[in-house]
Amino acid sequence: MAGPPPTLLAYTALVVVSLIAALVTSASNLIVLLTVALVSIVLLSLWRGSRLAWLLLLGLEVSVVLSSLFDATPAWILASNIAALALLLASPTRRYVSPN
Repeated sequence: MAGPPPTLLAYTALVVVSLIAALVTSASNLIVLLTVALVSIVLLSLWRGSRLAWLLLLGLEVSVVLSSLFDATPAWILASNIAALALLLASPTRRYVSPN
């Protein structure tokens, strides 16, 4: 297996920036700290090619996009969530986690 595709690199960068922003804006909120820890573990699993991690993150991104549609979420946050979902669904990312 070659290295991770550019779509996975972009997805990881987007998620890391979001996690850092959450940490900065919420100080030391326990829920945010636990979320950062769990998402980091799942991201590392995704980098190792785990299909289960991909499915978990896919479900998370779909739920975030759907909840953003029905909430008073700023447009730039909705756009970043849709971009993250598109990066996960991109064919290079899907091929990277496919069980060849």
